[in-house]
Amino acid sequence: MNIDLSALIATLTNLAALTLEYVSRPDTLYQIVIVAVLFVGALFLSRRLQPAIEARARVIKGDPNLLRIVIALLRRLQWVFFCAFAGVATLLAQSFKWPASSQLISNVFVLALAWLLISVLSRTLR
Repeated sequence: MNIDLSALIATLTNLAALTLEYVSRPDTLYQIVIVAVLFVGALFLSRRLQPAIEARARVIKGDPNLLRIVIALLRRLQWVFFCAFAGVATLLAQSFKWPASSQLISNVFVLALAWLLISVLSRTLR
């Protein structure tokens, strides 16, 4: 098995240049800032609301399956809020056509939602 090191370096250099070009576009920078603001907002909101929701969840006594789902969601409350915020941001960006491409925001939304669903379901099924 022969590996052409110069071809690999050329491919990685080309990939780095394309990545830098993509990240330096203004609409991509706007989307990165929007995602960061949504994440910080979700973090702040989850830290403010988690104690109150946890107190209400402790009242659940009769249904252990419901309690398991509520606890799994409570542990990922930041991601619940982030997915909600990202979903709204995706809808707004696509409806107003601003920024010109909302691809990054929608991809982040889909990936975060998939991670949230998989993590909650796997925790619930355990």
